[in-house]
Amino acid sequence: MLEGIKENSVCLPVHHAIAVQQQHQDWAKELMLGTWQGHLNCDRAKVKVKVDLP
Repeated sequence: MLEGIKENSVCLPVHHAIAVQQQHQDWAKELMLGTWQGHLNCDRAKVKVKVDLP
């Protein structure tokens, strides 16, 4: 959410996900991938991000 504020993008937390406007979906996907890899402290971890559209 803090990264969204920096980018002037509305982000709503939903469990282990975030809801963003469709125009920001690529940004959010890359942010989530980078964040999870950072928390796992491993570049080899297999992290997937699923994008659901309305």
